[in-house]
Amino acid sequence: MTFELLSCPVVESIGRYAREADELLLASPWISQEAVQMLRDSFAGKRVTVLTFPQSVSSLSSLTLPQMQIYKGPVHAKLYIFRRNNQTYASIFGSANMTLGDNEELIVLCKDGRFNDSLTKIFHRFKNRCDPVRRW
Repeated sequence: MTFELLSCPVVESIGRYAREADELLLASPWISQEAVQMLRDSFAGKRVTVLTFPQSVSSLSSLTLPQMQIYKGPVHAKLYIFRRNNQTYASIFGSANMTLGDNEELIVLCKDGRFNDSLTKIFHRFKNRCDPVRRW
């Protein structure tokens, strides 16, 4: 398995891997408007699915992506999945919400195909427990 501890902020890491993706699956209970603004260009032209707490839905309102789905629900996971050509090529998971907070966080990058396939299945299981707010 290919795992790497990341030392840069999670928003920076999301932006880096999002540039190569055509689909993003993002689970974060807390999402800040500042993080959304930083990631706006990285999300352009992508299919984006976000799972978040109801309180964070308003932070996403400034994103007007034509292919964006937002779900609210009881998901506390911090999981960011990057897909290209219907394959998950990277994931980031750990303690970091999609915010610009100054907390000490632990985030792990995974590039192992089988492990990432399992994380993608878990993401969809989480999504099934959430209510749609916006779908394309």
